[in-house]
Amino acid sequence: MARGGRGGPADGAWRAAVLLGLALLACQLAWALLVPVVFGDGCPCRDQAGRRVLVLATSGDFWVAPAAARYVASGALGFVYESSRYLTALPLYPILLAPLVAVGQALGLSEPPAPTPTMWLLLAPFTVGLAVPLLHQVRGLVRDATARGAALSAQVWTAVLVAVPVLVVFGHGEDALALLGVLAAVRLTARERWVEAGLLLGLAVASKQWALLALPALLARCGPRERGGLAAAALALPAALALFVLAVDWAHASRALLHAPNYPGYGHAALWVPAGAGTVTTAPFRLGALALAV
Repeated sequence: MARGGRGGPADGAWRAAVLLGLALLACQLAWALLVPVVFGDGCPCRDQAGRRVLVLATSGDFWVAPAAARYVASGALGFVYESSRYLTALPLYPILLAPLVAVGQALGLSEPPAPTPTMWLLLAPFTVGLAVPLLHQVRGLVRDATARGAALSAQVWTAVLVAVPVLVVFGHGEDALALLGVLAAVRLTARERWVEAGLLLGLAVASKQWALLALPALLARCGPRERGGLAAAALALPAALALFVLAVDWAHASRALLHAPNYPGYGHAALWVPAGAGTVTTAPFRLGALALAV
């Protein structure tokens, strides 16, 4: 497929991704500002002293990675799972956030329970900004499949169905980063660049472990000679990170990585799980899903 020059297909893909990214950032700002006004109990816009303050509605999930990033910024990567019992992903995303969090700390930016967590103003654009390369990869994947007419609509629907809930509402940058890595890896396998695809898949897994489910499909797609290199490239970084944190801080890291909790009260519980249970351990079932995928 010929790549367009200035103003061609490649530029159009980036232009649409950037414009949609800016729209998502505007939606996130509107969400943070309007939710306290619309759904707040009498608009909690005053502090304890009665002074008017700007209240930002931010998801509790959003602050899990920054708390871990503070550990990374202070040189305590091995103890990153002490930061929050809700951190169950591998620590690549907190590592990427660490420079921004360090800058925010140097500037004295605040975090919850402050009603106006100014650190959010620094981290939110980075989090939502992950939608731009993600949407670019979506359009590229559609074009690789020669479905030219559906490229822009695929970007729009991805923004609405994926970026809005994952990034705008909940701030799960690690999931967007993992999806970005998986899509980029799939595109590289179509060009038979197996090692590069494995490295990108490894970055995806190091961001969120569910990306490992893509490995069996990619291994099935490549030839027998390339499978070893692809698997090694995909597993090297996640394995190194997991072994490091488990060796340094087994108590917290093993709880997070080997006994990650799930919450039956949110969504639909499996038939064999009591819906009223507070948490259940899902690692064995996730390993079973991986074995089934293989």
